[in-house]
Amino acid sequence: MERIGVCLNFELYGNWFKVPIRSGSTASFWHDNWTGLGPLINITGANGPRVTGLSSALTVKQAALRGAWSRPRGRHPILLLMRACLPDLPADINSSLPDIFLWRNTMHLPPAAFSSSLTWSTLHPMPPTVAWYSSVWFSGNIPKHSFITWVAARDRMPTRDKLRRWGLDVTPLCPLCDSADETPLSPPNSFEQTMVWLRSCTNVAKLKVMCKIIFQAAVYIIWKERNSRIHNASSRPASSLLQELQLILRAKLQGLDQKESFGFSTFNHSFFKYVSLEV
Repeated sequence: MERIGVCLNFELYGNWFKVPIRSGSTASFWHDNWTGLGPLINITGANGPRVTGLSSALTVKQAALRGAWSRPRGRHPILLLMRACLPDLPADINSSLPDIFLWRNTMHLPPAAFSSSLTWSTLHPMPPTVAWYSSVWFSGNIPKHSFITWVAARDRMPTRDKLRRWGLDVTPLCPLCDSADETPLSPPNSFEQTMVWLRSCTNVAKLKVMCKIIFQAAVYIIWKERNSRIHNASSRPASSLLQELQLILRAKLQGLDQKESFGFSTFNHSFFKYVSLEV
């Protein structure tokens, strides 16, 4: 089973490897990209070892006998193809120098030492940044609030309308109002427009941060209250939710003020100057 897994990996990733040959004692004749053309097994096909009589487990050094490549005679197309792919015998083939295994981290750079970060970026290209990115992830955010807001922005909240579409037998009524069917917190387009607006809602830097914190805290508290009514059968009035939001905001602003140098224009000063939270 392990050998099968190794072969599958060579088949999938062989062209990403390059092996400059020294002694040839560790590089695979068939499965490593030591010719610069890709693994020979990919060029000749799976019948290559059978037609040539060269074992699939052969190393490059074992394929070089008495200073020359093992080249079986014949006019079979696979034999002709393999002969055309074989380069000159490496000068260090009889030395004890280890072979070098290089990895193509990106398609635009030559093979080099393996880099997990570059390889990940190549295999998983970053999608374009959404317009509301800075309204979710910003300096001074509350991580759990940002995460819930991000889930809501992606319309991934498991609301009851989705649960019913997935085949679950649940009531469609919204647990917050108990009068209409539950849908996402806001229509996706409206939610996204709100977050885009938060990017430029004001020219006052501290007030802009507060608007983002208030918005995310409101989303988080509403979602938490919704879950509490479903799973714990307990509910709180709107005044209690607003009080929780105020406590969260004051605590967060106090922490942000402690990070900055003392001055008149603090977050708490801006809060009392600009913000009024009422039911």
